[in-house]
Amino acid sequence: MELRVAGRAACWDLRMTELRIRAATPGDLDAVLAFWRTAAKGTSISDDRAGVDRLVARDPGALLLAEKGAEPVGTVIAGFDG
Repeated sequence: MELRVAGRAACWDLRMTELRIRAATPGDLDAVLAFWRTAAKGTSISDDRAGVDRLVARDPGALLLAEKGAEPVGTVIAGFDG
């Protein structure tokens, strides 16, 4: 698999991992919120289901979910400010 980053090629060898990255769906949101609570333990978390539902409804590609098997292992929220 080839990945282009800022015009340069970077290679990922996906044979060494079962990592899958995809847009999160409304059905993923409980698992995403649980992951955030665990991953951010000891910090203030103000995200709630209603807010994340609005994000996914407004911009379905904005919340990316990384999974290994069926387990969430990372998230990215993309945004554009202008």
